[in-house]
Amino acid sequence: MQENRFRAWLEKQEKKRGEGFLDSKSVYQYITDANGVEKIYGDLDELVKDRNRRSEVLQELEYAANTRKQDILPHDPNALFGGGYKTAVDRYLEFRDSHG
Repeated sequence: MQENRFRAWLEKQEKKRGEGFLDSKSVYQYITDANGVEKIYGDLDELVKDRNRRSEVLQELEYAANTRKQDILPHDPNALFGGGYKTAVDRYLEFRDSHG
């Protein structure tokens, strides 16, 4: 993950609801969640390159987000996550799509 560039991009993004810029706590949470995803799935930049893998990961994260509880990933029984991971990946992919 291009953490420094992603952080800078997040700091410039406006909330979708039009409430102004993301606060530092929100930026920190996106970075933390993105790092959590990398611990489970590997480098997020590899997901950018591999559309099939990207789809698989997003489906798993979507399932977890939709269950509204923490789920255990089938391939990593020690890794718990919730819907924040899906949002962090979505934002990272948005960042990469806009910045190559």
